[in-house]
Amino acid sequence: MLARRYPLAEVVGCDIDKTKTAFCNELRDEIGLANVRFVEADVTDLADVRGQFDLILCIDVLEHVEDYRAALASFHRVLGPEGDLYVHVPRANQERLFRRFDHWQLASHVRDGFSGENLAWDFQQAGFDVERVTPTFGFLGKLAWELNHLTLQWNLGVAGAVFPMLFALAGLDHRLRSDHGLGLLITARKSQNRRVVSEALA
Repeated sequence: MLARRYPLAEVVGCDIDKTKTAFCNELRDEIGLANVRFVEADVTDLADVRGQFDLILCIDVLEHVEDYRAALASFHRVLGPEGDLYVHVPRANQERLFRRFDHWQLASHVRDGFSGENLAWDFQQAGFDVERVTPTFGFLGKLAWELNHLTLQWNLGVAGAVFPMLFALAGLDHRLRSDHGLGLLITARKSQNRRVVSEALA
């Protein structure tokens, strides 16, 4: 989507799993996009990812990363002056609608979620000016997410049939303000007024 919307930009995707990056590069070639490439890389050490970036999107990744502070420091290193960072993560202590999801956790998660206040502090320690911390997946988004997971458990065909309705429901979520959503969106900019002390991130 980014590569098509910004044809003059170079878009780089990274994943620690080389089979996923290989698949994505094959797909890129199939659809004929010349301005996007996928590389095998660890977000905690992006030294081998060439280039300096204007924007980093990190969506639902940090909950899988043991040393997420190292990832933030890595993002800071590869962002250009006043580069922007857009991060989405699950929120800690989520309030569920259906009891069966009270203790739900994906096996690959190394933590349940994040506190907005604590994560904003980590961003600042990594050298970012936090612009906003916004709860996501409020009531409608939460309802759509939970119903989607329920239908996936019941029947794959049913899940496929109701998905468009749930997708539309989740699309309306931003119209309702919620302070207790399932996720957190943090937008930040690389600070020009502070020097990052790497020892503080260890």
